[in-house]
Amino acid sequence: MGVTIKDVAKRAGVATSTVSRTIKDNPNISQATKDKVRKAMQELGYVPNVAAQNLANRWTKNIGLILPPASSEDQKEHSETERIKNPFFMDIITQISQYLNEEQYTATIAAEDTMEKLLKVVQIMHQQKRVDGFILLYSAENDKITRYLLENQIPFVMLGMPTQYENEIRYVDNDNISVGRTATQYLIEKGHEKVGFVGFRNHEPVHLERFEGYFLEMKRQKLQPMEGFDVRDPKQVQEFVSALQDGKFTAIVVSDDILAVKLIPLLATYGYKVGENFSCISINNSIFSTLYHPYLTTVDIHVQELAKQSAKLIIDVLKNPELSLTKYIIPHHIVVRETVIPNKK
Repeated sequence: MGVTIKDVAKRAGVATSTVSRTIKDNPNISQATKDKVRKAMQELGYVPNVAAQNLANRWTKNIGLILPPASSEDQKEHSETERIKNPFFMDIITQISQYLNEEQYTATIAAEDTMEKLLKVVQIMHQQKRVDGFILLYSAENDKITRYLLENQIPFVMLGMPTQYENEIRYVDNDNISVGRTATQYLIEKGHEKVGFVGFRNHEPVHLERFEGYFLEMKRQKLQPMEGFDVRDPKQVQEFVSALQDGKFTAIVVSDDILAVKLIPLLATYGYKVGENFSCISINNSIFSTLYHPYLTTVDIHVQELAKQSAKLIIDVLKNPELSLTKYIIPHHIVVRETVIPNKK
């Protein structure tokens, strides 16, 4: 005969009701008692029937993770490729899933190529009670999914600062304006006064905020900022190369590691060897930052902490729907590697 809840209660020296409440993570049970009960469960090899409990409580213990759709038809190809290959999303999904699993939750990914299709998927997941809540892995203006979640009072957390409804949304983010400023300031401290910026212009708010940080820091230092280059656009690639050849900058801030990795060979084609006669600082500190030489000097945005706080926050909201509106701003720091050199004036 298998181990029962009574066996656990006897081993822990508590009532069976206390074991049951510990399994449900009841806040009225002290942490010391929970630890004692969980230790007894582990020693006896007791595994609670979570599925049966969820059915009785009408909980799925499943969280929907919503990836961003293509923002428009003309950007569809770019957005799909970026979303699938961007290490940020790979890292964040992995880290969120790991944390949820530790808390006996699972994750289901919602991903589609258009907003209309994605909204339909989210509606089905909610209406068919496949999930208890959502983590929205992006922030965007006039977003139909954000509006749907708010209007239907569906528990959710946003990864990224809301562009609208900020006083109605719980979210976790970096201060991306500060991130942009930090990267720019580091280059200036190394003697670079001609600094350019490469990112996804008119795309995701995070890139616009990082550009704003670059712009503000250049102005604060009484230096001339440049318009950002979006190197997905062939015309802007040519403009970037022309500015480079005209000596308009000796260093660049790149809003994403994967962009920096793509730019380094382009720069080399025109005789600019990053880390030798040209400088580049990127943002994220993803796996791409140490994939190829030269290793990227980059701003670490602490993806693991972003993921952990997002997952923890949605669980807290589910346990306490009246939880106050919360925002977590995750700190950042520079990781110095090989792509920034002092500017010899």
